[in-house]
Amino acid sequence: MEADGSAAFPNPWLAHAKGRGQGKGREKGQKGGKDRGKGGKGGKGGGKGGKNNGKGPGDLESLPQERREDLMSQLQALAQGREPQAVPRVGDVVELRILGGDRLGLHGRRGTVRGAVPASNSLLGGAFTVRLDCPEGEEEKEVTASASDLQIMEAALPLPEASLLFPKTLTGLERKFVHASAETLGLISQSFGEGAERYITAFRPAQKAVEPAEDPTEPEAKQPEAPLSSGDQAVASVDCSGVELDAESRERLLDSITVPGDWQTFADRLLVCRGRFSSPRDRDNRSIAEEAVAQVRGLHLEASAEMRVATLAQGDQAIAVGVLGVPALDRNPHVLVAAAPGRSRVDALASLRSCRWVPWTGAPLLLRGRLKQWEHEPEAVSER
Repeated sequence: MEADGSAAFPNPWLAHAKGRGQGKGREKGQKGGKDRGKGGKGGKGGGKGGKNNGKGPGDLESLPQERREDLMSQLQALAQGREPQAVPRVGDVVELRILGGDRLGLHGRRGTVRGAVPASNSLLGGAFTVRLDCPEGEEEKEVTASASDLQIMEAALPLPEASLLFPKTLTGLERKFVHASAETLGLISQSFGEGAERYITAFRPAQKAVEPAEDPTEPEAKQPEAPLSSGDQAVASVDCSGVELDAESRERLLDSITVPGDWQTFADRLLVCRGRFSSPRDRDNRSIAEEAVAQVRGLHLEASAEMRVATLAQGDQAIAVGVLGVPALDRNPHVLVAAAPGRSRVDALASLRSCRWVPWTGAPLLLRGRLKQWEHEPEAVSER
C-alpha cells in the first residue's frame, strides 16, 4: 500500500530524486548580471539568488562553517563507533574521563578494553577492565572503570548497529545537511514527524566480520542459479514482489511488540513493488523517481535481504513497523505485524494511513529474508 505524503517514514531510497521546485522565476533569472538566479523565492528550489548566483537560503553553503563542522563531527563519531551513547566493547581503545576525585591520576590515560564487569547498583551500566598504555619499560597496569568514565577513541571492528537522534531544534537546512553528509559516510538518515516536531535520526548498519580470503589456486565453484518462483515466467502472472521474512526474524519481530491476544498476526513480508523486480510498478500507478525504479530493478529473485526496524505505527486496526535497508517504491516501506479481528491484510494496510509513525525505541532489530515474487498477494494470516 502507499502511505500518504504526510507519513513519518518516507522512502530514503528516493533521497536523490529530483526535488520539488526549481525556482518559479527561473526563466527571468537567465538575464544575467546581478539578477542571475533571481527568479522565484526558491526556498524549496533555486533560492533568491541575486548576487549569490542563485544560492538561496536552502543552499548548504549558507549554513555556517562552524555548524557544519559540529554536525559532521557527530556523524563521523557514529560512523566510527564513537557516538556518545556507545557502550565500550572488548578491543576498543578508550580514554579515561574521571570527573570526580582522581587520586591515581588516571584522567586522560588511554588503554584497551580487555573485559567487562557485570553491572551493579554502584556501577550503573557496568564497568570494564582496561589495560593502560604504558611507556616502554613500565610494568603493564590494568584498572577497572565504569562505563560513564570511558570515552571510546577507536572502536574495534566490526561495529554493531547503532543510531544517533538529533534534536527537534535542528532547522530544515541543518537536517538537509545531515541527510547529505550521512550518505557520504555510509550512514542511513531519515526524518520523522511534522512541523515543529520534525527531527532526524542517522543509522549505522551493523558491519559484517571480514571473511578470510579465498585460496586463488582453488577453482571457483559455480553457484547454481536460484530457482524461479511460481509465475516468474510471465510478467502478467506476478502480482507483487518483496521480501519474505525468515522464521527467526518473524519470531523476533512478534516478540518485540505487544499484540492483543485476539488479533491476527502477519509479520511475514515487505512489499517492494507491484509486478516483477525487472519491471516494477507502484500500487497506485503514481509517478516514481527513476532512481527508485533502478534500485528495484537491481534486485535479484531469491537473493538474501536484511533490513532494520526504524519506526512503529500502532493503531486501533493495525500494527506495523517501518524499515530501512531494502529499496521499495512505496513512500513508506513497512511490514504489517498484526491486524484487528476480521480485518483483512488490505484493510489493515489501508488503516495505517491515519496512524502516527514514531521512532523505534526498542532494542536494535534486524530482519532477514529472501526476495520473492507472488502470483497473488498473500492474504492468509498466521495465528501465533
